[in-house]
Amino acid sequence: MIKYTIVSGSLDTSGAFRDYATKKLNKIDTLLKDANADAKLTLEKIEKEYTLTTTLIVQGIRNGVPEKTYKTIVSHEDAYAAVDLSEEKLKRQIRKTLTAVNRDERRLKNLKKVL
Repeated sequence: MIKYTIVSGSLDTSGAFRDYATKKLNKIDTLLKDANADAKLTLEKIEKEYTLTTTLIVQGIRNGVPEKTYKTIVSHEDAYAAVDLSEEKLKRQIRKTLTAVNRDERRLKNLKKVL
């Protein structure tokens, strides 16, 4: 389950933006299964671009894997598009971690069979 904190410096984030961001990032929750996660989204507007910094801290993604931190920084002219890009980047990072963990588990099982 992901706990969200949405921070926007001088911008006033609407309820619609908060709902959209939590809805998009809840898709990541399916990859995490039973892990606990804290997400902090920071939205800033610099000139004509929105910059969204997302930090996701995950505890218990798999057995034997310590706390893991994922971070994305995305700039786009549309704040909603920045959320979409951030979600894609986070998914990619999490899948990479899960693939490495699964690969290591398979290697250990095969090594135990040989020994």
